[in-house]
Amino acid sequence: MSEDRSKRAGGDLASLEKAVREMAKANLQEVELKKAELDVRRAEIESNERLGMTSIQANKEHHQEHLRRYNDHLVHRYWFIGAVTLGVLVFATVAIFAGAKELVADLVKLLGGAGAGAFGGYYYGKSKKPNE
Repeated sequence: MSEDRSKRAGGDLASLEKAVREMAKANLQEVELKKAELDVRRAEIESNERLGMTSIQANKEHHQEHLRRYNDHLVHRYWFIGAVTLGVLVFATVAIFAGAKELVADLVKLLGGAGAGAFGGYYYGKSKKPNE
């Protein structure tokens, strides 16, 4: 009877050892699978990072180009305003020296009223727009 027990214990031990080996093998495969999943996730994160950096760079270039165009527009606007102002001053100076002071006074009244109306209308319209 003790031989049966030792054979049975030996068989149980062998099956237990086999089960432990299979569990270890399954755990190893699971760890390898998780490593592969992490590698895929790492590659996805790196891809998203590259995409994000490319998007940020493109956005930065777009804003720089927009700012450059806007500044060029402002420079041209100021040159135009300066040229018109200089032209009016030269005309007024020549008219005063030519003895047409009444013409200059009428010109000042006309330009003053037109300027006040233009700037007032501009700011009135701007105040009616919803703030963006």
